[in-house]
Amino acid sequence: MKILMDAKHIKQMQKVSLWGWRNGMTVGRSIFQLKSGGIRVKNGSRQSEELPIHRVLDLAILICRSCLYFQDAYRYPKLYDEDCPRIDRVGLQGDAMTIEVCRDNPMIDEDIRLFAQALGQDGEIIGERLAVLSRLLRQAGY
Repeated sequence: MKILMDAKHIKQMQKVSLWGWRNGMTVGRSIFQLKSGGIRVKNGSRQSEELPIHRVLDLAILICRSCLYFQDAYRYPKLYDEDCPRIDRVGLQGDAMTIEVCRDNPMIDEDIRLFAQALGQDGEIIGERLAVLSRLLRQAGY
């Protein structure tokens, strides 16, 4: 699985702020509602998209791995190794999720910089949530 993000999505991630909880969790202009089998994401318009719960966890894995990656990415001028775009291969259910830099993206240099910036600016917020997830996973026996 390749994770593709463009500069527009990264810029929107930088503006995300938690507004509250009612019939779903509102983050920025998106509303997340738990539905059977997945989480429905509604943006500011009437469009919505359902993410299966395992995809939400895939995104959590991506964020955790990205946080680890960017601790050492400063060594590369473009924040990634141009000769070796693969960051990791995470084993899942007899297969693997490949996390790599998408060289097909013509805006990858800007996108990677914005992603690293978004993770850095929200480091305290993200770190607190990752600590809660870590604690809950340990309590659940994982």
